[in-house]
Amino acid sequence: MRIFGQTDITRLVGKEHRDRQKLLDQVLNKQGLNNYINTIHNLSQGYFLKWIKSDFVDLYFEINNYTLDLVLKLLLGIDSAS
Repeated sequence: MRIFGQTDITRLVGKEHRDRQKLLDQVLNKQGLNNYINTIHNLSQGYFLKWIKSDFVDLYFEINNYTLDLVLKLLLGIDSAS
């Protein structure tokens, strides 16, 4: 059964595997992961501070916005989509 498709890195060989591994290494290195942690912390802190000031928080709406903001920031570098 193929969970990740034919381009799954565990199924690649040779140059294709090396190229994909280099790409992943750039994203998943220690400095990159530290940047992710800082980004997640800063975004979370901003949302929590906003929520603390509110009398009512629609968690469904807010978590959707938080998730969208997080994905856009980490993957595309876009700030505050919501």
